[in-house]
Amino acid sequence: LCCTMSFPLLFNWITIIIIINIIARHDNHAQAISSWSSGMDTYISESWAVLSRMPQPSCVDIPRNFTLCHGIDYVRMRLPNLVDHETLDEAVQQAAPWISLLRLNCHPDTQRFLCSLFAPVCLERAIYPCRSLCEAVKSGCEKRMQMYGFPWPEMLNCNKFPITNDMCIQPHENYQVNKSCTSCNQVGTYENILDHFCRSDLVLKVKLKSVSSNHIVVQKARSIKPREAEANLRQNDVELKLQLTENNENCPCSSAKAHRNKRYLAMAYHGRNGVLVLNLLLPWRKEKQFKKALKMFRKLDCKTLGTQIRERARRERRKKLRAKAKAAAARLGLKMPNPR
Repeated sequence: LCCTMSFPLLFNWITIIIIINIIARHDNHAQAISSWSSGMDTYISESWAVLSRMPQPSCVDIPRNFTLCHGIDYVRMRLPNLVDHETLDEAVQQAAPWISLLRLNCHPDTQRFLCSLFAPVCLERAIYPCRSLCEAVKSGCEKRMQMYGFPWPEMLNCNKFPITNDMCIQPHENYQVNKSCTSCNQVGTYENILDHFCRSDLVLKVKLKSVSSNHIVVQKARSIKPREAEANLRQNDVELKLQLTENNENCPCSSAKAHRNKRYLAMAYHGRNGVLVLNLLLPWRKEKQFKKALKMFRKLDCKTLGTQIRERARRERRKKLRAKAKAAAARLGLKMPNPR
């Protein structure tokens, strides 16, 4: 063929073949571009769909049933919170077990720390607790938690939080109270009273004869723990001197007043050299939580106190949920079945 075909004709054939190849390559390239464009459109569409499903930050009032954080020094919180709870109901439910830790009164910034996570303040940008705040609360509460079978959880790992700066929540600067001077600054919660009962050698119902800067003198004592000491105290009308600190330091005890008609719940432990050191001092009260704690003294097993506190918290939550469901059913004209 090449021998018989003239040069101009051969040149034309070569030109046609080249043009066909160029067209074919262009078509393939166009298909590739079209395929890539279609894939990119799908990717962008799917990405926008994912973003649209992500919960956008919103602000809500902290409700009364959010017991852990209601009454803190702000009234509106951000959702989702900093422990990934997307709804208010979820945040309230998951925060409930931490109420017992708050009531142990193991550190004055416990509520500040926990609520910075469960009910963060309503701002445009999320504000995390500082690492120093986490470490302060951990140092005050971890041993108490471990005593009752609660390890410090990974979700509160202090290394997760930022080093102290102006953009995180810091501990209260005005907390300068001597850690050894706490006996007169206790709260009368059920959990705190039982916790101190288990950590005390002597529990008394007393009158105060005198109060000084480093000790109190009690009289007319009725022994609650140990029971066998009660007869001796009553028969001999023994006066007991209780140091306010282990090292007999000055310790302001403004809540203690020597008055003939006033009674106190006093708890103490044996310190060095056998001296009695005051662990807790509270006015004798008629409040519900106080009376419940006193009632528990007779049957309390300190080895399982953590379990008992946890079970009580669960019962309280179930009771509240049932009351809420009953109220909702009443509004709808329905009748709740009796619990078995």
